[in-house]
Formats: sequence, structure tokens, C-alpha cells
Amino acid sequence: PVFNPGTDQCRWCAAAKEGCPAQIQQLMDLLPDSTNETEKLNVETLTNEELSRHLKKAAAYEQAIKQLRATGTARLLEGQEVDGFKLVRSLKHKKWTDPKRVSIYLQRKGLKQDERYKMTLISPSQAEKELAARGKLSTKGVQTLEKYTVRPEGDIVLAPVSSNRPEYVVPNPIDELPVTMDDLL
Repeated sequence: PVFNPGTDQCRWCAAAKEGCPAQIQQLMDLLPDSTNETEKLNVETLTNEELSRHLKKAAAYEQAIKQLRATGTARLLEGQEVDGFKLVRSLKHKKWTDPKRVSIYLQRKGLKQDERYKMTLISPSQAEKELAARGKLSTKGVQTLEKYTVRPEGDIVLAPVSSNRPEYVVPNPIDELPVTMDDLL
């Protein structure tokens, strides 16, 4: 078949969801290998016509990049190696485990209601920042706040090997069985 990648037609195409080679080739044709400094696309020197042409194709490029990331993630989840990449957990914002108690604590530390709430209770990071700015964040205060703080587990995402986040280890399905192989035999 002849492929004609584009924003509208790729949105509905089954091949686009599975890693369409024509769509990915379209992206590769635009973006030179970034490891070679002399071949990098210099957006500063683009004419307005060239910039317009690239902007019109931006959605298709973003879709192709999304496919590349999804394919890389799927392969790593399958246990394959993708040179230079690993699976990590995405970062999530800290949340309060008991907002009412924290609100009372922050009130005792002198934060007024409009300083504690922005339609909801301020985040753990915001509370630490506010208390530190007022010189009211002691080691004990940090420990008190941490008792009511939890950081949700992040999604599994693709990242360069150079990322300082710990690598996600794909669980072995055999290890997840409720019985051992000996029990089955």
C-alpha cells in the first residue's frame, strides 16, 4: 500500500497506532541526527515559508514522536533492550494524607486561612516554602509535615539512560504467581 501520512488521515488509521513506518520516516526526513552538531535544524535561519511548512506538519511530527515513545516503552516492558533508554517512574507532586490536621498545624504556625488555602489546602512544597520564608520551618516541623505527606507512584515512562531517576524493573510474571512451580508439579 501507498502511505500518505498526515494529521487528519493518521488520526483514524490503525497503522498509526502500531508504528506506521511512513509516518516515522516523515519525521526522520525532517529531523537530522542530533548527534551531529553540523546537521541540526537551525530554526533561527528558517524563512517564514519554511517555518509555516514545518508548523503545519507539527501535529504529524508530534504523533510520530508519540508512536516512537510508545513503541520504545512497549519493547522495554517486554524485556527487550533499547540502547540508551530505560523505564522510570514519572514524577508526581506530593499530596497531603490528612489535610485537616495539616491545616490546623499551619494555622498554629501563623498562616492565615487565605495563605493556607487556594481553594484547596496548599501543597506540601508550598507549605514548606511559606514556613521557610517566615523562618518557621524547623527540622521537627519538616518531620511533622512529612508524616502527612505522600508522593504517589509515577507512571512508567521512557527516559534517557543518563536520567538520575532509578530504573523501573519490569516484574517477572513467574514471580507474580501465587504458587511456585513445585506446587504445580
